[in-house]
Amino acid sequence: MLYSGAGETDAGSAYPMWGTFPIDSNRIEIPGAAGEITALKWISSKVLQFRKNSLYIINVEDVLAPSVVNVYQGMGIHGQWAVTETAYGCAWVNDTGVYAYNADEGKARSLTLGRIDVEDFQANSPHAYTKIGYDDRAKMLIITNSTKYDTDG
Repeated sequence: MLYSGAGETDAGSAYPMWGTFPIDSNRIEIPGAAGEITALKWISSKVLQFRKNSLYIINVEDVLAPSVVNVYQGMGIHGQWAVTETAYGCAWVNDTGVYAYNADEGKARSLTLGRIDVEDFQANSPHAYTKIGYDDRAKMLIITNSTKYDTDG
């Protein structure tokens, strides 16, 4: 994962200078992480790095010394459309359910475990994208499937 600063122009800055092509020090590498990054979310001083099958919580309070706080297997997503910000942190949807990261508690948890069976959930079924949004007035998550192409019925 590459990062860049916002407006650092002073060569005496504690942060590296960034150009069009960041130098090696502008990288956050996760040892043993497999698969492509599918989405990123910034919550407080943490970056939630989503991959298809896992979620990495990365503490970037000190961007020069980032650290992996936690890894959640099975909480990955297929793309940016499957994650949204809420008043409490962020929420996302994948093949097995709906999950949330609470910024105050610093933990991720399932919102559907014990409430909806995985077989009944049917998110990201073939030819569909499951999307999620948040209505801040009603404090509700909105989840929808939309197909990649037109079908009968």
